Amino acid sequence: MGKSEIEGYAKRKVKCDIAELRITFYAHGVNSPELQKKVMDECDDFLENAFKLPIRPEDVRFDEDSISTGYQNKNEADAERTIHITTPFDMKLLNRIQTVLQNGKYAYTMSVDGNISYRHQLLAELSQEALNNSKEIAEKLAESQGLKVKGIKAIRKDRWDDEEDNPLSHGDWGSVASLGLDYDEDMRPSDRIEAKYISEDVRLKITWNLE
Repeated sequence: MGKSEIEGYAKRKVKCDIAELRITFYAHGVNSPELQKKVMDECDDFLENAFKLPIRPEDVRFDEDSISTGYQNKNEADAERTIHITTPFDMKLLNRIQTVLQNGKYAYTMSVDGNISYRHQLLAELSQEALNNSKEIAEKLAESQGLKVKGIKAIRKDRWDDEEDNPLSHGDWGSVASLGLDYDEDMRPSDRIEAKYISEDVRLKITWNLE
């Protein structure tokens, strides 16, 4: 009985189906309760209009409130309120959110990132592909030595971004269904833009028993 560690690799490029927005409302002025109230009121005003879009309260989560005083003048301060919105990726919806922000004339910053709803499932599939890749190499190696692959001794991955992303220690993963979005308004050219693509890969070091 012998053993051999053989790396298996799998990679896939997939289109994001989830949009993750981070919106910060901010104000600068005299250090007073009114300064913090201003960003809270602007955030609430935005959400009142956003909830008229296909944005639900459960799509929004609070991040933080903060207020910092000026370094040289303690009577001045900066106040902020940050929220996150997670929604199925739809460029027209993102444009409408941006329009609501612009029409409100708020002081704000917004960033948008893409993600995939079925990442655990994808990693599980890539892990299986990486295992198959390693097995194919191991079988060729064993055949060249007049041996056969008799099973797996160990599986090792150098690093998972998050232990929750480790499909080797979890059961089956279901995908998150996207919401259907249907609008009557005139289309903008950028409404037709699709989500970005991201790459996911799995590299496994598998020790095979050879006999």
